Amino acid sequence: MSTIAARFFPKLRPIREVHRVLVGELEGVVKRDAQEGIFSYAKLSNRLVHIELQNESRKNSISARMMLDLVDIVDRLYFETAYDSCLGLVLRSTGTHFSSGLNLNLLKSYFNTPSKGVAMYDLMTDSLNRIREGPFVSVRSNSRSFYFLEYHSYQRSKTGSCIERSCHWRWFGTRDIDGF
Repeated sequence: MSTIAARFFPKLRPIREVHRVLVGELEGVVKRDAQEGIFSYAKLSNRLVHIELQNESRKNSISARMMLDLVDIVDRLYFETAYDSCLGLVLRSTGTHFSSGLNLNLLKSYFNTPSKGVAMYDLMTDSLNRIREGPFVSVRSNSRSFYFLEYHSYQRSKTGSCIERSCHWRWFGTRDIDGF
């Protein structure tokens, strides 16, 4: 058995290694401040992985802890043999909002210089592009009942650090349609 990285992306390095300075600083922020929310994941059989945003009290805004959770989950997908046969990834959230983006308190207190903002953008873009570019199909969903499916063919440069656009497909249901 080999890892996804070894099989499809032999020169790829773990995100924690590529962005080690920012990851170290975010770990300090998590230790110093109470950080809400998590990204949880569950491997359902050896073919499907569910990743869930859990920060409902803040409309699923992304905290420093959640950034580190996402980095760890994506690194596991690529560098652990347990995920070598993963065919699908479902990215979903708790509550009525999929994600309101970066937590503004974190932006104000930590990502308050251009260089830190660029470093955060690079970290999130790298993490989310690996979800899009992996050898598995990714789906974004936060609905219990599904009405239609929409395909997104965003190019790498347009994906950026937006979680909403990181998946190949999006499910829409009653909660999504009511918001339009």
